Amino acid sequence: MAVRFITDREGAGWQVTQIQPAIVGVRRRSYELSRGWLCFSGEDGRRVRVPRELFAGDWRRITPVELREMLDTALHAEDSPSA
Repeated sequence: MAVRFITDREGAGWQVTQIQPAIVGVRRRSYELSRGWLCFSGEDGRRVRVPRELFAGDWRRITPVELREMLDTALHAEDSPSA
């Protein structure tokens, strides 16, 4: 499993890994995550997921800047109140 490391805008470290449904098993959290996701694990213990539908191709080729933007978007969505 490939692991990448990025920093957010505040300089905090994040580990990024791609999760495949076959690794997780038959039971999945949602249809949105059924094709896999990127898991961002922060050094502070926070975790956010970006569904496979939101990135194309080989995630290892995504630039650190693009990964940071994905993380920012996911964190912002997490902080926004649900409708």
